[in-house]
Amino acid sequence: MEIELDNWNTLYRSTDPSTSEEAAESVEDSRKAMAKKLLQAFMENPEGLTAEEASVLCGYSAKNGAWKRVSDLTNSGHLKPKVLDGGEVTRLSSSNRKQRVLVFVSENPSPPKKRKAEPHFDIDYQRGKVGEDSHELFLDGKHEVKTDYRVAETGNFYVETWQYNEGMEVQSGINVTESDYWVWASPTGNGAIYIKTEVLKELMRETNPPETRQPVINENTNASKGRLVPLAHVLRKLGFTE
Repeated sequence: MEIELDNWNTLYRSTDPSTSEEAAESVEDSRKAMAKKLLQAFMENPEGLTAEEASVLCGYSAKNGAWKRVSDLTNSGHLKPKVLDGGEVTRLSSSNRKQRVLVFVSENPSPPKKRKAEPHFDIDYQRGKVGEDSHELFLDGKHEVKTDYRVAETGNFYVETWQYNEGMEVQSGINVTESDYWVWASPTGNGAIYIKTEVLKELMRETNPPETRQPVINENTNASKGRLVPLAHVLRKLGFTE
């Protein structure tokens, strides 16, 4: 069956140059192909699949947007939650989070409601999806969580690179982490800042932040060396400041 994605997203405005339009259409073609493949998986599994299960069957992952395409298929009416005994059926994902089991809608889905034209709506909608997709990836990823109690005082985050003790010095922290995201939790416990680990490494290569030492050694920790990464640089790398 033909999946109509034209009403879901528009990545360019009529006033954009033709190259922007061509690039956006290329992205749309890729998303449409992914959506069709995912929908086929649901059609072939009438008992239902989670977004993760469908993605794995198709050779995709959350990191390349497959889960978002499943969400799009649900919003467009091609998929719907599986209901049993009056409640939605869920299964645990590989990260031990509940995911809804979705089933293919055999009848023709109702077309998405047309939105009244609004200035810049299309581009604003696409920008909003950037946040949704990145947060979805964050939830599915591995996290290295640190709490830095001196950021307010120094304006810097301490990023550990080595640990040392008497007669011992080994790489540690960002040099050995397997995490997808580096997270600084706020000292108050009210929130956090997270950044892709590879992006943080890139930032440190670009700026070569100064090295410092944390000399305390006790039964709970070794002394360490690290880099002082300015909060301002992190915010700029994330696009919050210029």
